[in-house]
Amino acid sequence: MDKLRSLIIGLAAKSQRQHNCCVDGWYSCPKNADGCLDPSAGDECNCGTDQHNTKVSEALTEILELMDRIQEAK
Repeated sequence: MDKLRSLIIGLAAKSQRQHNCCVDGWYSCPKNADGCLDPSAGDECNCGTDQHNTKVSEALTEILELMDRIQEAK
């Protein structure tokens, strides 16, 4: 079960996205490491990365909790 747990954690880590960065910084996500040149874009994610990464983290938590319950039931 430890090997499976490690594989699932690794898969979740690889599923995380980075905030969009465009060659034209005007269109980059404000949360990108290089920022966004459009001052009206604000400070919040506008590329969907935060929502995606939250869903990946929630799924990982649910899977690991399920694995723990299965292990306890043995």
